[in-house]
Amino acid sequence: MRADFSDMFHNAALVVAHPDDEALWFSSILERVDEIVICFMDVVSRPDWSEGRRRCSESYPFRKATFLGVQESEVFNGADWLAPVLTPYGLEVRKNNYSSPGFSEKQYRNNYEELRQKLSIRLRNRRNVFTHNPWGDYGNEEHVQIYRAIQDLQREFGFNLWFSNYCTNKSCNLMLRYVSGFDSNYITIETDRELGKSLMKLYQRNNCWTWYEDFAWFTHECFMRSNGEVAGARRTGHIFPLNFIKVAVGQNREDGPKHFAVARKMARQLRRLTEWPRA
Repeated sequence: MRADFSDMFHNAALVVAHPDDEALWFSSILERVDEIVICFMDVVSRPDWSEGRRRCSESYPFRKATFLGVQESEVFNGADWLAPVLTPYGLEVRKNNYSSPGFSEKQYRNNYEELRQKLSIRLRNRRNVFTHNPWGDYGNEEHVQIYRAIQDLQREFGFNLWFSNYCTNKSCNLMLRYVSGFDSNYITIETDRELGKSLMKLYQRNNCWTWYEDFAWFTHECFMRSNGEVAGARRTGHIFPLNFIKVAVGQNREDGPKHFAVARKMARQLRRLTEWPRA
């Protein structure tokens, strides 16, 4: 018996980590939510991205968008994705040979409290909040951090927390910990590929599109409601549908690509594996 999803867009907000995340992972609900909150802005090692993002915020097509302006910690690829370690502020990260020049574990830690404080203002009166999934979609440490901060606020404010179904071979090990504990009730919504592409063009014009240029949107994406359980809390559970992308990364943590410097090169190596049918 399916859950009742009729109320899921009542007084709803979407929270994403970076400018362009909303276009990539949430195109199906951009028109449905009451507010779009974009958390990060400046990137120390990429001032061109910082400037481009500011220009995008000034000409953003949705007046309901809020830009929090938090500085990125640039810890991408800093977690051990073969055996990721959860922390109160996200994931355990460590600088390595492929880290961004702006890598800052301290910034990552501090960002958690800043995000929690700023998001509490936006979310305290919301009934529904949509955001990244607990395994960070394709494997992004800041996506995990956003989810963890919002999950903490959910316990305080009691809103419904919804997450998406994107995953890659990089983030799969963390995702598998969440198979346990979640039920199989989910909703499948058709992506708005034209809207996603129009936002992509906005970011491209301002030289701050961080994904690959020929990305093919999935036709549908699914959303599941978090029940508040922690990863691996039980040994049994239900599987849920995934929009799965294969990422070309090495088997060892230090075989991964450097963020920012080769992000576009990495993204061109992505190949979509499969797409789940409508529920």
